[in-house]
Amino acid sequence: MLLPEYLARGRGPIRKLPARMVLPAIALSLLLHPPLEGQFGSSNANTSLMSRQALEGLMVNFNELASSSEGSNEIRERARQEIEVLRVRLESGDFNPGDQIELFVEGEEQLSETFVVADGRHIDVPVLGEIPLQGVLRSELEDYLSEFVGRFIRDPVVRAQSLTRIAILGAVGTPGFYVVPPGLVLSEAIMRAGGPRDNARVDAISLRRGDVELLDEPAVQTALAEGQTLDRLGMRAGDQIIVPERGQRIGGFSLVQMLITTVPAAILTLVTLFN
Repeated sequence: MLLPEYLARGRGPIRKLPARMVLPAIALSLLLHPPLEGQFGSSNANTSLMSRQALEGLMVNFNELASSSEGSNEIRERARQEIEVLRVRLESGDFNPGDQIELFVEGEEQLSETFVVADGRHIDVPVLGEIPLQGVLRSELEDYLSEFVGRFIRDPVVRAQSLTRIAILGAVGTPGFYVVPPGLVLSEAIMRAGGPRDNARVDAISLRRGDVELLDEPAVQTALAEGQTLDRLGMRAGDQIIVPERGQRIGGFSLVQMLITTVPAAILTLVTLFN
C-alpha cells in the first residue's frame, strides 16, 4: 500500500509523521512502489533536472525523515540512501568523463557541436578553451555555459543538453551503441534498442562496466520496477545493459560477441541494398 493511501485512511505507522515530512515520505513511497504502466512502459518522474535549491531542500527533508523515530525502517533506510545520492550529486555535479554535451551558440558555428567530457570533468571548446564542469548539475548546464560563453561573446544565445553513449546488448531488437540522455529511464533505454526479444530473459538483465557487474539481478529488477534513470544507477559512458537469451550464461555476453553477431547482419543488409 502506498503512503498516500495510509494517509487517506489514517492507518499505518506513518500517520504520526510531522507535516513537513509527509511530502518526502510520499516521494520515497513512490520510489519504493511506483504506479506502473508495465515494466517496459512509460517513465516515472525523476530528479535528473531538479534545481540545486530543490535538491538541497529534498536533502534536508530526507535527513529529518531518516532521523525520525516514526515510520518504517524501510523508509528510514531508503531516506539514508537518497541522502548519499544527493550529497554526491551536489558536490560532484552530474557530468562524468565520456559524457557528451551538445552545444549550440547562435551565429557561432565553431562553437556549435558535440563535445566529450574529458578526464577531470571538463570540455575543450575552440576559442573558449577548457570549460570545467565539476559540481555543475544538469539543470544548471545551459545557464552555466551561457555565462561562460558570455565572457567572450556579448549576449549569446546558448542551448545545451547532455548525452551518454552506452551499449545495449543481447536479446534486444537492435543491439549496439546508443547515445541517450542520462535522465532516461532504464526500461526506456532498453526500448530504444527495440525492446526485449521473445527469447529474452528480462528477469536476468545486468548492468556492467567492462568485466565488472554494476548491479546484481535483483537490484536491476528493482530499478526497472521503480523507473530509475541511468544517471541514478550510476551508469557512465561505455557501460553496458545486457539482456541475456534463455540458456545463455549470465555475464557471458561481451562487446566482441555483439560485433560478431551484429556486424555480419549489417554487411548482408548493405550487400542486398547495393546489388
